[in-house]
Amino acid sequence: MTEERAANDPEFAADAARAGLVVPRPRRSDPWDAAVVVFAVVVLAAAVGMLTGWFSPAGSSSGPPVLFGPQDCTATEVELNGSLAAAAGAPLPTSLQRLGTEFSDANAGCVEVGLSVGTDEIAPFAEKQAEFLALDGPTIGAATSGAPNATTTFPMLTEPVSVVYHLSGYAGPLNLSGADVAAIFNGSLTEWNAPSLVAENPGLAGLPPTAISVVYRSDANSITTAFTEYLAAASPQWALAIGAGPTVGFPVGTAANSSADLVADVSEAAGGVGYAELGGGLAAGLASARVENPSGTFVAPTLANATLAASAASNTSTAQAGDWASFTAVDAAGEDSYPITTFSFAVVYSDLGTAYGGAVSLDTAHWLMTFLFWVVVGDWTSTSTGSSAVPFAALPVGLVADVEPTLLKVAYHGESVLVPNDEGGESGNETGEF
Repeated sequence: MTEERAANDPEFAADAARAGLVVPRPRRSDPWDAAVVVFAVVVLAAAVGMLTGWFSPAGSSSGPPVLFGPQDCTATEVELNGSLAAAAGAPLPTSLQRLGTEFSDANAGCVEVGLSVGTDEIAPFAEKQAEFLALDGPTIGAATSGAPNATTTFPMLTEPVSVVYHLSGYAGPLNLSGADVAAIFNGSLTEWNAPSLVAENPGLAGLPPTAISVVYRSDANSITTAFTEYLAAASPQWALAIGAGPTVGFPVGTAANSSADLVADVSEAAGGVGYAELGGGLAAGLASARVENPSGTFVAPTLANATLAASAASNTSTAQAGDWASFTAVDAAGEDSYPITTFSFAVVYSDLGTAYGGAVSLDTAHWLMTFLFWVVVGDWTSTSTGSSAVPFAALPVGLVADVEPTLLKVAYHGESVLVPNDEGGESGNETGEF
């Protein structure tokens, strides 16, 4: 697969050179004899120039081969084990499993990525039975508070949170202001043909006089955090009486214990409305409302519009400082930015050599960070189409630049697993560069 891409993609080398993005094969024990091998990650051509530097795996005896060039897969297969925290939404496990398979295929089977999903999947990471932990947000403190060593968290994927509804006889689309979404979920609006809702949807077939049936998540999750942050920003009454967080006291509605349960309950209720990850609503065949953003635009929950929000959030001081526990893209600036945008996160031990006491080799550490790097920069997006599409977007280029310093902090016995490559125009004789 990779040999074919190298042979059939004549623009690849030119794109890589223009981008200045290289991730070479790590050093062998004798760097003068080492053959330098390189992989390039192609990001959108118009955006790549925004990045002023990149990084690549640091030295090892037989580190990851290039992702897109000819492969040498003679080493023992590397197995990467990940855990998915219980609070994560339903689309995340299947998406990561799919990306793990694609990553393995892109590397001629040199590495296999496994993912365990269950009700207590924080424990395997804390007990060091897994090399990384996937979260649907950084607000789940239990994910890292029980870890015996220091951890590093960073955003990995972007996703919109949809306001999903089931309204028989109404073809849509449905526009909702933040004030009206708050009024629906606090019980102030009880009928779909309320005057404020009709006013937001002029020129469409009349909204039916159907009772609104609210469904909300009762489990702790960052989908609820993003949704209630949006409501608190749109409604001072909501902010004062209910607030925002992974769990809040919704004053009306039916409680659902998972994303899957929520979309099922909305689907079964006449006039049902709830909130879910884009993938959850799409899988259930539910319609999604166009939600008003701070610019006054009613925006659909698409990956493109969520990416615009994530890109705008990359300009904030929180992102530029790498304060991922406080990072948010809710109500991000931009005319077409989707206002309820959130992220999935990865957690790894800050020093993989120390944390696992040698049980995780340097080669495995290289593969681990290469895989997570590959997910972050989104090289998988070119093949994530049709039935194989994942309902997430890669991080935009500006946000990748903000995440880079965090990735560089992940070490193996004190030395960064990924090292900066700030001299992309060198002669190529130095190990780790072209």
